[in-house]
Amino acid sequence: MKRQRGAAPSQRHGSIKRDQATRQMILRLLMLGWSQERIAKKLHRSARQVRYIESRPSFVAEFEALQREYFRGVDQQMRRLLKSANLTIKRLMKHKDWRARAWAVEQTMRVHGRYLDRLDLTGSLTHTVEGQVDHRHAHVVGYIPPEQMTPEVSTKVRELLALTRPKPPGNDKLLGMNGNGHDEDKPR
Repeated sequence: MKRQRGAAPSQRHGSIKRDQATRQMILRLLMLGWSQERIAKKLHRSARQVRYIESRPSFVAEFEALQREYFRGVDQQMRRLLKSANLTIKRLMKHKDWRARAWAVEQTMRVHGRYLDRLDLTGSLTHTVEGQVDHRHAHVVGYIPPEQMTPEVSTKVRELLALTRPKPPGNDKLLGMNGNGHDEDKPR
């Protein structure tokens, strides 16, 4: 007996539930970051079938709703975690043990250090009478491009830096080095 195309809804009901369960499973596996091929293998379907299900507008709407719900929960958890982390760092900064304070600063710098490094804090702001702000950077003076850095120029730069940077007294004897930065006992 051949099945008719317009079968009764009761006969199609099992198929609808099965398709809905498959869509839910695909939704969850996509949220886990699985590829279409891996999902198809898990569900014993072809990758083409999975792509077809994913391309349907109803599936796209369900996936976006699931993402919004998931990220709303993640955002709430992050807010709570950030609040407690800030409170902990604040308490550690007031701790009487210097190691606790140092650890708090280290943790803060680990999180925010890459952003602080990008800031140019060497500039200055000048407020004028008209309410305008004049912003000037203290640029590096005497920058030498790499193509102009010859061995002779490099030697002169080292000499200049040695003259301008103060040397702590007695460090040469402690390190066992002479003034040129080489060991005293080893010949050049």
